[in-house]
Amino acid sequence: MPEGAVSRRCVLKGALGSVFLLGGPTFIRHAGPFTLRKVRFQLSWIPSGDYAYAFVAKELGFWSELGLDVQIDRGFGSSRTASDVAAGQYEVGEASFSMVANTVSKGGALVGLGARYQKSPIGIMALKKKGLKRPKDLEGMTVGSAPGSAASVLFPAFARATGIDASKVTFQALSPGAGPPSMLAGKVDALATFYNSSAPSFIAKGIAFDFLFFADHGLDMLDQTFITQPRTLKENREMVGRFVEGALKGAAYTYLHPEKAVEITLRHLQGQTREIVEVALGVATALGLSSLVEQKGIGWMDPALVGGSVDKVVRYMGGREIRDVGGLYTNEFIGKVQLTADQWEKARSYGQKYLPS
Repeated sequence: MPEGAVSRRCVLKGALGSVFLLGGPTFIRHAGPFTLRKVRFQLSWIPSGDYAYAFVAKELGFWSELGLDVQIDRGFGSSRTASDVAAGQYEVGEASFSMVANTVSKGGALVGLGARYQKSPIGIMALKKKGLKRPKDLEGMTVGSAPGSAASVLFPAFARATGIDASKVTFQALSPGAGPPSMLAGKVDALATFYNSSAPSFIAKGIAFDFLFFADHGLDMLDQTFITQPRTLKENREMVGRFVEGALKGAAYTYLHPEKAVEITLRHLQGQTREIVEVALGVATALGLSSLVEQKGIGWMDPALVGGSVDKVVRYMGGREIRDVGGLYTNEFIGKVQLTADQWEKARSYGQKYLPS
């Protein structure tokens, strides 16, 4: 065996410890240990602790042990990533499933390969002193949001579902990134935002806040999802499957070894504090768990939740009807990465700390 191959296998075995991995790692046919297949992968946004799984998979060799050399590129929003993957600029990407469905409804060709976020992070955030305990408390408040964001687009549906008089809620347009500073300065009372985007910095700084998830009021959707083109899936099924397996091994590692995952992630990021990276990783853990994932495997895409997500995209986000909802996703590559009951409990306990109390 060539020098170096043993060390990578040892890293893989030691890193995951007792995670159950069905099917041992092998290299792509006709490719040796030093002729890895290049794969271009685009995130949905700027790299942060939210994407620790990718840096773990890269550094600990979870992809290279499967014959892949994965290039990780930043994203510019889920809509852009979905469009870039549909256009063939990337073999694989990760994007909010609602944006994936919206892209497909408008003629793009994409298929979901596994959902890393089982709960939608969209909702309303306010400082603790505002007393946002229930949806009706929003009446009389000014809510800031980036124009056209999923949070603002879905708010009317949230209002109808919870009995809010939407005419009593004032929306104020804010540029991307201006939400948290505006709320702290008292320019707006609350934000229509994504929990994984806004909460980490507040938690890391010890700023108390309340958050109402739309998902807890009948508007749940799958979110961060691995995607590729149907053509790529058909012609390079082995490569796609190995990419997903490596990514999910990375996710499993972050669930069980968050401290080590933070260390790895910090080596790949600049300008981010340990506290924020740690919180962002914890939030990602919390949003990635569900009872079905525990049964079926990390990344499982529940058919009912897929259908519900598509329905909301069509009903509230301007998407066109998608006749073949089943063609939007596959669970073919899910199930190889499993945890024991004790490991799931450890992951739940860790993630729970980063959700609003």
